[in-house]
Amino acid sequence: MSEIKKQKRRLSVTLGPMYLEDLDYLVNTGYFVDPQEAIRDALRHQSAYYGLESHSDRRTRVEEGGDAS
Repeated sequence: MSEIKKQKRRLSVTLGPMYLEDLDYLVNTGYFVDPQEAIRDALRHQSAYYGLESHSDRRTRVEEGGDAS
């Protein structure tokens, strides 16, 4: 079984007051533990919306000997 190399990259994003208030609300009401979790969840939803392969599907394919891209 091949091992997936996890790569992380830090991004800087400027958000307007409305988005910041929404993030604060989601965290303060307990929907998410922190803003990063909320943003990751939003990215997962956008990926699904645009029909992109999920990370878990990609991981399964790589573990079965397929290409990581």
